[in-house]
Amino acid sequence: MYDLIVIGGSAQGLSTAALALEAGVPSVRILEESTSVAYPDFVGAKQLDVAFGERILGLSQATSGDGLAIKTSKGEYETRACVIAANSPEATVDIPHGIDTNARVHAGPLPETESVDGKDILVVGDNDRAVVLAAQYIEQGARYVVLAARGMNPDLLSSASHQVITQLEHDRLLTVLYRATPKSIDGSLDFPLVNFGDHQTPDLQFDHVAFAATQRMVEPEALGLDQVVLETGRVMYVRDSRVQTELPSGTSSEVLTALGSHFSSFSPDVIERVNARRNYRGAPSELAEEFYNATITHFEPTHSDLWVLRVRPDTGGIDHEPGQYSTLALGHWEPRVDGEIEHDIDDVWDTLIRRAYSISHRIFDERGYLANETENGELEFYIVLVPSGQGHLTPRLALKKTGDRIFLGAKVAGHYTLPPYLKPTDTVLFFATGTGEAPHNSMIVQLLRMGHTGKIISAVSVRELQDFGYLDQHRKLEERFPNYTYIPMPTREADIPKRYCQDLIRDGELEEMLGHPIDPSSTHAYLCGNPAMIGAPPKGSDVIPQAEPGKEGLVQLLDGLGLTIHRRGQPGNIHFETYW
Repeated sequence: MYDLIVIGGSAQGLSTAALALEAGVPSVRILEESTSVAYPDFVGAKQLDVAFGERILGLSQATSGDGLAIKTSKGEYETRACVIAANSPEATVDIPHGIDTNARVHAGPLPETESVDGKDILVVGDNDRAVVLAAQYIEQGARYVVLAARGMNPDLLSSASHQVITQLEHDRLLTVLYRATPKSIDGSLDFPLVNFGDHQTPDLQFDHVAFAATQRMVEPEALGLDQVVLETGRVMYVRDSRVQTELPSGTSSEVLTALGSHFSSFSPDVIERVNARRNYRGAPSELAEEFYNATITHFEPTHSDLWVLRVRPDTGGIDHEPGQYSTLALGHWEPRVDGEIEHDIDDVWDTLIRRAYSISHRIFDERGYLANETENGELEFYIVLVPSGQGHLTPRLALKKTGDRIFLGAKVAGHYTLPPYLKPTDTVLFFATGTGEAPHNSMIVQLLRMGHTGKIISAVSVRELQDFGYLDQHRKLEERFPNYTYIPMPTREADIPKRYCQDLIRDGELEEMLGHPIDPSSTHAYLCGNPAMIGAPPKGSDVIPQAEPGKEGLVQLLDGLGLTIHRRGQPGNIHFETYW
């Protein structure tokens, strides 16, 4: 006679069994129809008893009248109580309107015949099943996995999923986008390009996109469970707290508390302590130890509102292409330089504030050579303080110093990169506003390290001279490489005429520097920063917006010279990344 049998090795099933053992229930067994459970490592860590290949044929009252009899394909069990945690195979998958499935965009998991080894996978969902899918793809050798989990509240996940997602993020094996979900997917390309429809998350390209199913509890009839047995009060379903059902059900804590009187031994106060521990807002040092996975190795303020910082992760590599993104995060529990307190701080106090930033690059190393960031295991970022009332992360980052801890996300590939068809003799033009020059630093260093012989011109517009964080290094580059020119353009210096990046083209100054007209066949332009400077089509559109003469963005001006916008599957020579 078991005290508790859990039907289903789902995330909720594993969580319920583990919590029951912690609450002193003496004998607990999980019956799983397949040959695997949601989180295999969780089984060993929690010393769970799992019987595999046990297909449920029926539930009835035990002949003794004191318990239940569960018949399976391998035999029969008696138990004082039963929790049903199996997922229905008929669970639905909610895919946003306008997104079509195909060989690489799936409603549900990838086909079992499809290997994920070395591939980039996007999992979409805000529940346990989404976390399980992401963890499985990581275990199967996916190159990197991103979980688009808009609406996910980690406290509403099962305890097993909560632990797994925290560990995977800490180890930089999983990137979680808590505020993002696909708005549209361009399926016309070889690999789907996902637009998240917000200004914080770049468009990303994946080998596969898998939409996780919502929870649907298996029907009683499928388990041979009738109303008489349900009314014994010894059978309950475990569910996501957001799922509505008329079946007797609840979260792991709720079902164990409801069934507690049937166990031979049970400590309800343990359930209360566990819940309090899970929701406990620990000291900042404890939260930092749980969430942070990297160290700030360099923090150099250009001035009080502008910083260059480097971050070294505890684990995982830092390989990336110049121009790509990574994610930095700090906890809401960290103090702010402006002393402000967010109106919802009580609800989010123990969570992370994440923000994607382009990876910058040192120009020179300590020996005076062109830097190679992968040699020292660090990533460099160039960050400006967001004005009070508009930002949550940078007011906290402003108080950091070398040696402090931080969260660094797993690698996320952006598409604002140097194209493989760029020739060593091509002209490469970089235009940026403010910290928009961060990805350009990385590209410029790579081009020069590769021996690029064509002209390279980098124009950067900021308000004041003090806002140029890399000015001295770029001046040294000009001295060392005759084919490189740096054009700083402050707009609010009293003794310097106000000019913008667009003026370089309108006034013909750029072509004068080149010594010849801009040639669309051998020129690439990179634009990063303020949308007004770029003048790009809105997301999802191929139409370049019209502008009044003298108010054009660079896209309009360059298009007028014969250059074309670069798109996936449609190579061009105007590349842009918008900072909002």
